[in-house]
Amino acid sequence: MATPIRNGMTDHSVKDGTGDPILGSEVDVNPNLLADILDGTQATDLGGAGTVDFLALRVLDLDNAAGSVQTNLTLEWDPGDGGNLTDNSSGIGIDFKMPDDADNQIVFGSLDVMCVSDANGSERGGFSFRAQSGGGSESEIATLETGLTTTGTVLTLATAEPTVVDGDVLGRIDFQAPSEGSGTDAILVAASIYAEADDTFAADNNDADLVFAVAESEAAAERMRLSYDGTNVGLTFSGATTVTTGSGAMTLTSPAAATWSTAAGALTISGNAGVNIQEDGTDVIAIDTSRAVALTLGSDATGDIIYRNASGKLARLAVGSDGEVLKLASGLPSWAADTAGVVDSIANGADNRIVTFSDSDSLNGEANLTFDGSTLVVAGDVTLYDDANNADVSLTMGTSSAESLAIQVLNGSSNKTAEEVKFVTATASGTANHGKMTFNVDGTDIISIDDGGIDMLANGNQLTLDTDGDTSIRASADDQIDWKVGTGDVMKLVAAGGASPKLTLTAAATSHSSLMDFAGPANGGSVIGIAFVEGDGDGSSNNMKYQFGYLGGGNYVSLDSWNIDGSAGRADIFRVPDGQLSIDANTTWDANVFDYVCSSDECGWHDAHEVDECPLCGSDVEWHDDADLLDRALHLPAKRNDALATLERLGVVNTYGTLNSEKPEVFTSLPNAHMFTFSAVAQLHRRISELERKVA
Repeated sequence: MATPIRNGMTDHSVKDGTGDPILGSEVDVNPNLLADILDGTQATDLGGAGTVDFLALRVLDLDNAAGSVQTNLTLEWDPGDGGNLTDNSSGIGIDFKMPDDADNQIVFGSLDVMCVSDANGSERGGFSFRAQSGGGSESEIATLETGLTTTGTVLTLATAEPTVVDGDVLGRIDFQAPSEGSGTDAILVAASIYAEADDTFAADNNDADLVFAVAESEAAAERMRLSYDGTNVGLTFSGATTVTTGSGAMTLTSPAAATWSTAAGALTISGNAGVNIQEDGTDVIAIDTSRAVALTLGSDATGDIIYRNASGKLARLAVGSDGEVLKLASGLPSWAADTAGVVDSIANGADNRIVTFSDSDSLNGEANLTFDGSTLVVAGDVTLYDDANNADVSLTMGTSSAESLAIQVLNGSSNKTAEEVKFVTATASGTANHGKMTFNVDGTDIISIDDGGIDMLANGNQLTLDTDGDTSIRASADDQIDWKVGTGDVMKLVAAGGASPKLTLTAAATSHSSLMDFAGPANGGSVIGIAFVEGDGDGSSNNMKYQFGYLGGGNYVSLDSWNIDGSAGRADIFRVPDGQLSIDANTTWDANVFDYVCSSDECGWHDAHEVDECPLCGSDVEWHDDADLLDRALHLPAKRNDALATLERLGVVNTYGTLNSEKPEVFTSLPNAHMFTFSAVAQLHRRISELERKVA
């Protein structure tokens, strides 16, 4: 009889109350050494409602002979409640525990033997493999169970994913040689078979594909996919596919209609001893090794004609009788007796004449249309019409298509409109003068066109454009337009690479020659000049305009601005009247007295009258000593930059950002500078007058 070991020996053994595991050198209640009890000489039951923990366990059988399977360890369970096992739920298993990084003992995997059926005489069992899937819980990853006689053993691979979506892998079998000494590609996964979800799983959907992956010199990649869309089974190959049989024939059989199709490209069926396509065992199309094709569409005979019938299928028209002609009725051919169309007379016949039908069975030689084998002569008009969309009628002349002139009338793709009349020359020569076109009027060459452009050939000729403003001379965006007199440029317009256009005028090699003359009628009322325009040029923001010109009716040259004090409008900045050698600056729009000035460094307001605060920025207003400021700016180098800064703020000078440089660039405002000087002189005059009164 087996010696029982008490339940829960780790914590409650009668011989070991220390709470530590029982060691092999300790004794049981008999007393016997545990090492003797578990040495294999007698059966020992480890059982009860509790557990028995061992630091290590080895089951060893030394008595039985080789040649059969020896059962060394039996795990047995008899439910304590006396009830029957539950199919596919009851089982006995082994847990495999290890510590996690927090030193917690976690079940990393389990091997369970499940009761598939406990029916007496029909008992069936299976293995369930479970593994930790994260979050402290296990998931079943595979099952292996016996089936019925007609089913066999079933291996199930499962996923722990609770929400399966398109592309998720439900289970996979990899084939690999990880110990292969060659390394690199040799140790990669060489082949795989896996099930992949083809849609998001739901209560009414578990759509999945079976994928086969193999490798050549890389990790295994998909090569074939088996799918099902609810109606059709699909077999998809990745890349070019070859199906090869051994020495026997390959037969594809379908119980219903079968279709072979390609999404793009051609469907190729090949063989090296001929190709036959059969229907119900009879050849329909037979191709022999000489590539001769035989079609069998019924009781075929020599002279039969194959045509496309009204259903879009090939049909056979049996050979007709001698003398019959082929006719069409509703688009379908048939044989009929020849009742018309036989030419029985020719009129006006002569050498080289081209004949036309005068009626259904008579020909006429055309005297005005002859062809001698090399030259076609037409006496009269030649009309070429093609009444169709996108007809593109052309007439080509020359020795070949490589040496020719073509005149083309090009139509729209969906209409009959003559959208373009095109002259095309072609020549194999790369010389510019070969293939050129010359237009001759009354025996004189007027214009020639070659690779170099258009040349006016006759003296006194001119190129006239219409005068209604809708004609332009245009070059590509990266080209230029040159105006030449003789061989030299006199004017050139360039807009290279999308840059702003640049007009260059080249003067003649003489002194005092002008590059451009602007001419107008004597005593005219319009401005003769040049304008610089930004945007619309109306004087508003980002639409500035400046004009330099001569007003004949006003007898003066002026520079005009289309922006006055920030508001749109036109006024001249300066004028030079006829006969005057000095410039008249316009001071109409400026405050020209500088007695009182805004104290802010950012504001330039000034006026002749004292006010409480600046009307522009609200700062204090101070009396300003204009003469002192001029003295500091002109005679005191140490204070010069501060003085220039004040003069710039008041609009008297402008340094254009160079004030703090070693040598500032100082530009003087023509209207403001002399008015500031006048203001300083006026201030000095008042001071002198006050001193004279005090002395008197």
